[in-house]
Amino acid sequence: MRVWILGVFCLCGVAQAQSPRAPLGPWPGPGFQRGVVYSSWDGSYPAEQAWRGHLARFKELGIDALEVLTFAHQPAVDGPEIRADRADFPVAFITAARAAGFRILLKPHVWSRQFYDGSGRWRGSIQMPDAERWAAWFQAYEAFIVAQARQAAALGVEIFSVGLEYVEATRGHDAEWRRVIAAVRAVYPGLLTYSADYNHEIGHIAFWDALDVIGVNGYMKLADEDSPGAVALAIGISPHFVRIGALATRFGKPVLFTEVGFPSVTTAARLPWQWPRAARPSTWISRPAPTGRCWAPARRCRGAPASTGGSTTSCRSARATPTTTHRPASPPSRSSPAGIASERPANRPRRLIRPRRPPRSPRLRRRIDPNCPRG
Repeated sequence: MRVWILGVFCLCGVAQAQSPRAPLGPWPGPGFQRGVVYSSWDGSYPAEQAWRGHLARFKELGIDALEVLTFAHQPAVDGPEIRADRADFPVAFITAARAAGFRILLKPHVWSRQFYDGSGRWRGSIQMPDAERWAAWFQAYEAFIVAQARQAAALGVEIFSVGLEYVEATRGHDAEWRRVIAAVRAVYPGLLTYSADYNHEIGHIAFWDALDVIGVNGYMKLADEDSPGAVALAIGISPHFVRIGALATRFGKPVLFTEVGFPSVTTAARLPWQWPRAARPSTWISRPAPTGRCWAPARRCRGAPASTGGSTTSCRSARATPTTTHRPASPPSRSSPAGIASERPANRPRRLIRPRRPPRSPRLRRRIDPNCPRG
């Protein structure tokens, strides 16, 4: 059995390794696509100075393809309304990236605020209660995705994803997706794919024959324990390639990994789909931060100046050891998250540092102070 792997898009923005950068090994085959998923907060890619620097760095790394994300908003996962995002289409970024020699995969997303309300819902949870509302949802989705395809065609985008990870929407709705694909082909001349969730979706999608490429968002469990060795990882990846190879053989299509992500946490091989803020980071959590500030996932910390005799704190959400003061230190208030405090010199009480969001940037995390640890 032979699998034609067209390329891999790795998630950009995970914590950097602490060791010096190793030279890249040879990539498999001249036609293999070497890509990264490169996103901005709203899909408009407004930070031009930042992304121009990133494009240059990507070239140095041998990357030749970029996955660009745009967005629409769905107020309720069980309602058919889909609103096109008010952010500008990333014309300047796509134009500059293609002029620099990068191929582009455009992957429009439907997002909902309900994905972030603590209920555990995500794109795979989009599900209408009846056939009438499913028909309305597909009508709204087709209008959104065709408009995105027109923009992609005007900018010469090479690959377009007609959808991603809509687990319930692809189950038993083959005819509706074929109509969506036909509508996109009427306005877009490039290659088409669908970015399927590897764990919940690729087994029941029946419309691969209507597309040019099988797209896989591959968050694959490789081991049952944390931090496995190389032999365990090699054994763990084998059945996944067998499964993907069988799918490629069945439909006679090449495979493109539209996402592959293993975050820099100890649980990456066991829970690769879990974001670092919900898992224990493997690189920076146990090391103290030097004097200065750094952005950690969704929280900020400040180390005490060494000249005052104070110690420094690590950029993590952990209760600081009480210091000796002239009066008992006050516990965190209800308005401040428990434990996000920095240690102070012995003659001064602790002060709570309120968390702030990182600055808007195409990068997932941004280091503010060059002395902050990588991660």
